[in-house]
Amino acid sequence: GGDSAKKAGLKALHQQLAAQLRQWEGLRDKSAGLADDAAARRELAELEALEQQGAREASGGEHPGKLRKAFRDASNKVEMQVEAMCGLVESIESLVKRADRVGGELQQELHRSMFQHFAHVNSPQRLVKALAQGPPPAAVAQ
Repeated sequence: GGDSAKKAGLKALHQQLAAQLRQWEGLRDKSAGLADDAAARRELAELEALEQQGAREASGGEHPGKLRKAFRDASNKVEMQVEAMCGLVESIESLVKRADRVGGELQQELHRSMFQHFAHVNSPQRLVKALAQGPPPAAVAQ
């Protein structure tokens, strides 16, 4: 009963961690273009073109407000990506804490099952008493 529930919990945790990993890789792939020099140069060229267009607009050119709209759109896009990454990091932190707690519980359970046949492992009084009595007579005779 308890083991199957723990296994089911661990499988669910594994699925959540795998989903978080896929989300993280997706965000990493989306942000890979940010580190790309060629993409940065293209973005800079586009911004310079928009700046020149903005200068023309300021002097009464075509398409008023296009620069402001492009800046707002880019700012909103970056802000949404930052919020998504922050949310992802928070959920990963909570999953890691949960996995750590479950791992600790499994370690304690494994320790108990491995050492249950040693009476003194979980009882310091028994260990002290056994040590105070000295070695068994058969061990002294050898």
